Amino acid sequence: MSNYLGVDPGRSKTGLALVAADGKILSLHIAMTDNLAAEADKRKAFGLCITPEGTRSLNPEWKKGFYFIALKAHLPIHLYGLDYEKKVIQCTRQIIPSGDVDKDMREIKLYFKDFKGKKPEKFTIGNID
Repeated sequence: MSNYLGVDPGRSKTGLALVAADGKILSLHIAMTDNLAAEADKRKAFGLCITPEGTRSLNPEWKKGFYFIALKAHLPIHLYGLDYEKKVIQCTRQIIPSGDVDKDMREIKLYFKDFKGKKPEKFTIGNID
């Protein structure tokens, strides 16, 4: 059986359940980031890809769940940039979360600032001062 870990809509009162490959529902009383970090710690190899959330409007406040999963599980964050204009996908950087969320998020946002999406007017790194 694979080590697949997934989210199953409708398996809990909240509408989402974190489900391991064996079908076991992981604790619903712990944040999803805690469950994913704990699962990563138990495995010899662990990979998780989190894609950007689609948005219809400009949003300078980026969600940070990916950061806390990596921090709690002691995993690096590989930064993959997609440039629609150049038709390029690249990963030239990774960071190890330091625990200083503001500093690390600034670094992450600066990495992505030069990538152009299909609708660049809907992308912002916000105020990073």
